[in-house]
Amino acid sequence: MALTGLGWATGWAPVAVVIGLIVDPDGSMDEMWVAIGGYPGFLCGVVFSVLIQISRGRDRIGESSITRVGSVGAISGVLVIALPSVLVAGGDSGAISGPLPASVLFGSVVLLSALSGIASRSVARSACCKTASQELRT
Repeated sequence: MALTGLGWATGWAPVAVVIGLIVDPDGSMDEMWVAIGGYPGFLCGVVFSVLIQISRGRDRIGESSITRVGSVGAISGVLVIALPSVLVAGGDSGAISGPLPASVLFGSVVLLSALSGIASRSVARSACCKTASQELRT
């Protein structure tokens, strides 16, 4: 679980920097965009690992369908971003104002989670195939 979280965090950090350049092109927000991508990436990866283990039964992640891992990834994104979104919307926070930035944040996390789930399947599938081909050679 932790390795999946670290992998997702590593992939999400540069994406968050790009999103930061779009959302805050002049750098006035003084945010650490690498951390803004890394923390939710790690949490979504861990939640994804738990949910995929619950949903797949005896199947390996590499044997799961793209639809399943994408859906579970999106669900993990919704679960991770839902609480902060509710807290920001319900509170008087100046960090995210207006419906567009909040929807960009929510949509980005859900989309990145779905894509990361699919990428995790691809990595697991290629590792599984390499292991199987090595076993056949011996």
